[in-house]
Amino acid sequence: MGFLEWLGKRWAKGLDFTAVDSVLKAEALAAEGKLAPLYLLPVRFGGQELPLNRVFVPAGIVERKDLCDEKVASLVSEHRADGYSCTPEYRDGSVIPFRLEGMATEEGVPVYSWSIDVW
Repeated sequence: MGFLEWLGKRWAKGLDFTAVDSVLKAEALAAEGKLAPLYLLPVRFGGQELPLNRVFVPAGIVERKDLCDEKVASLVSEHRADGYSCTPEYRDGSVIPFRLEGMATEEGVPVYSWSIDVW
């Protein structure tokens, strides 16, 4: 386990978004600067800025996912990846994912995977 992964897990343990059980509540927290929108399929990879492609997470999580997306972009530019997925996992009725699981693939075969604990 790398330092950033360890730090992320340690930080995520102190958060609890159980009470955020609607998109309206998540949007209100985003308006207060406590959450930020994150696009599951990044716009630069062809994702659209639509509610179905958006979740709300703490701003630090957006930055961590951006680092993972940079790695995927590098693999794509090297012709070592042609597919991408990012799947949110939820618990306790919250609309804030507690984890994000992502993967880059080449012809359906995983070439890079990542996991980010949100809370």
